[in-house]
Amino acid sequence: MDLMILEGPHALGMGATFGADTITLAKKFKSHLILVSRIDDDSFIDRIIWRKLATQARGAEFAGVVLNSIPKTMLERVKGLADPILKKNCVKILGIIPDIVE
Repeated sequence: MDLMILEGPHALGMGATFGADTITLAKKFKSHLILVSRIDDDSFIDRIIWRKLATQARGAEFAGVVLNSIPKTMLERVKGLADPILKKNCVKILGIIPDIVE
């Protein structure tokens, strides 16, 4: 199979009790993690970078992030602030999906 996408839990550590957390499974199956992240405030940038570092520290591959449900009022801030910081930290933004609620 060329590509398979599996949805994981909302927290990377869920399932750690049984050795079935997201990072352990990604490493075991030699797969890449794609993080899907919502934005609630500017701390989302830190959370994304930390998750990338945690994934890599445990020996799994971090492919990048999809920013999801971005309020229209935050789109320019994401492009102007988050994009350069994430790029500087070698986090690929794979997509930006605006919130469709008006």
